[in-house]
Amino acid sequence: MTITIRPVKTIADCEPIEAITLAAWGAGLESAVPDHLLITLAKNNGVVLLAWDNDRPIGFCFTFPTFAGAHVNSADFRLKHCSHMAAVLPSYQGLGIGERLKWAQRDAVLAQGIDLITWTYDPLESANAYLNLRKLGAVCNTYLRNVYGNLTDTLNNGLATDRFQVDWLLRAPAVSARRNGIYPTPSPDARFVNKVDIVNDLLRPIGVDLSLCSESAESPCLVAIPGQFQALKKADGGLALAWRDHTRAIFEHAFAAGYTATDFISVAADNAYVLTKTML
Repeated sequence: MTITIRPVKTIADCEPIEAITLAAWGAGLESAVPDHLLITLAKNNGVVLLAWDNDRPIGFCFTFPTFAGAHVNSADFRLKHCSHMAAVLPSYQGLGIGERLKWAQRDAVLAQGIDLITWTYDPLESANAYLNLRKLGAVCNTYLRNVYGNLTDTLNNGLATDRFQVDWLLRAPAVSARRNGIYPTPSPDARFVNKVDIVNDLLRPIGVDLSLCSESAESPCLVAIPGQFQALKKADGGLALAWRDHTRAIFEHAFAAGYTATDFISVAADNAYVLTKTML
């Protein structure tokens, strides 16, 4: 297997992206991003990357330039890229290809003189959390409810499309360290905000102590989530809804209190966000 990543340059380069999208999102996906939009982005300072295994297209990601801040004259106005979609064929997932695509994306955006990329993902998807926060060093203090409305694809069907909006500060020391394979060690003082139990082989939330992530709290804390949320949802749709409500309440409270999700732990049965009072 020889993996290469390169930018799309022609409309023909864009054509495999639809098949990758449909394979990754599963049955019920209403539409993929059209080729004409992808090539337009690629030719107008967007970054559209395609991963190849020899001559087989196996993954992609794309991002486009926009700005952060409410208005061009607002104090927090800055240029950024918004990364909208990234996917790898199911048979190639778990091989680090998604991470390679994102690092290539970082290089391309930095080459434009821009040092911020934002995107959204479902905070209950542990593999995405591990990639985005642990491997890439993105951070999050923004929780968005039902961003995309009711979607019918396999991954999203039956749940509100709540999302984390992450900030990838491309020149941040934490990001540079991760690029070099250096990862932080969670504080031994961090305590779990939520209590969980395993019933019939499924992880269930059974309690929460929001005082651990309040405005007056200072210590890092942990928020547990299921390790395989899609399998849990398939086994018990009602439990999946309970997890959505449970974690929504925690994250909205913690972010309002000044906490930021800065890391993710995924070791054996432990899958948890690390929240700290870190300023973005």
